Amino acid sequence: VDERVRNYPHFESLSNLSIRIQNDFSDDENRLRAAFFWIAHNIEYKKTLEEIFKTRERVMYNSEFVKNQQIRKLKQEKIDYTFKKRRGVCIDYSAMLNELCLKFGMKSISVIGILKTNIADVRGKKLLKNHVWNAVQIEGNWKLLDVTLASGYWSVRYNRFVKKFSAYHFLTPPSEFIKTHFPADEKWQLLGKQTITVNHFYNSPMFFTEYFRKKIKLTSEKKGIISLTSNNMFVVSFEGLPSKHDVFYNITGTSGLRKALVRKKKDKGYVTKIKLGKHLKSNDYLTMYLKNEPILSFKIQKKSE
Repeated sequence: VDERVRNYPHFESLSNLSIRIQNDFSDDENRLRAAFFWIAHNIEYKKTLEEIFKTRERVMYNSEFVKNQQIRKLKQEKIDYTFKKRRGVCIDYSAMLNELCLKFGMKSISVIGILKTNIADVRGKKLLKNHVWNAVQIEGNWKLLDVTLASGYWSVRYNRFVKKFSAYHFLTPPSEFIKTHFPADEKWQLLGKQTITVNHFYNSPMFFTEYFRKKIKLTSEKKGIISLTSNNMFVVSFEGLPSKHDVFYNITGTSGLRKALVRKKKDKGYVTKIKLGKHLKSNDYLTMYLKNEPILSFKIQKKSE
């Protein structure tokens, strides 16, 4: 699917794109993948100042039917504008995917919630809803996906959005999705009776995409706050690590990566011990890496504080 869509020509309208996808693919999941891949590769995460400060449109209506018509018209104009300019933000990515699903005859909704993007989010000040993603129904089952994150990531180092496709964010398992996305409506956790609270969400570590991509798994639900012991030793156990598991770490304000000692446990899994040093401050943070890719981040809390 990806290779075929990669070679698509330029389309003048979203309708033409949807027709091409429907002609090329016959089942819902492949059509969804084609739409997801096209949006992630062709829409730039960007808005101009003029677009950001644009006056909001007012809807005038004298009945519920007219109101819905007006809202639909405004949404369509916004989607068409995003398609024409080839740029937008999360709400635009999500709306475009919804529109393509509608044309395919599939059920899709935009899910509003919180995206945990920074270690400061771990048991910090509660965030306002700051992100939008999608839930799509395939063969009667709702699935989760985030086409914005699939298109790239925000680089703190370069202070800009970096285009880099990530297939991980397509039909992500709900048990993994909830570690980074918290929906305003808990039913869109899609965890059945195993829903988590917002406090649990904020108390968990920062999980990076590589953690899930490499099938890494903590032995237990470890909190995102490190309470230092008298010897400043931090111990973390993994139930699963790749066969080649060179684990490194970095602490706030230090340069380069240091190798962590990883030992295989007698029963199952691995244990890592990291000596953190004596000159740490509360709200410093520790980031763990698999080779050069970040997998987890923890906040440091000194015991006396």
